[in-house]
Amino acid sequence: MASWEIWHHLGGWSDEGDTYETQEFNFEQELNRFWAHVVGPDKHLRQGVLSSLAAIKPEWKSVTVTPNGVVTVQYTDGAEKTLEPPPPASSASVPE
Repeated sequence: MASWEIWHHLGGWSDEGDTYETQEFNFEQELNRFWAHVVGPDKHLRQGVLSSLAAIKPEWKSVTVTPNGVVTVQYTDGAEKTLEPPPPASSASVPE
């Protein structure tokens, strides 16, 4: 069952000033908060992190994230990739 189908069962349908897309988005957000509450904050965070990492190809072995935003990916083949956060806006050069 898709999240939008639940509306018909819960009686949450309303078209007063909102578009269908807005209502669907709000409902999905509420549903996500509900499931996060059910499974607990740690499991929900873990699922979100692993979901984000699923797109890393080739396969990753480990990922390290530092508080300053540097992400280091260690791949199963031994390769490593470091992702740096963008420089602060004040130090970026502005073309004249």
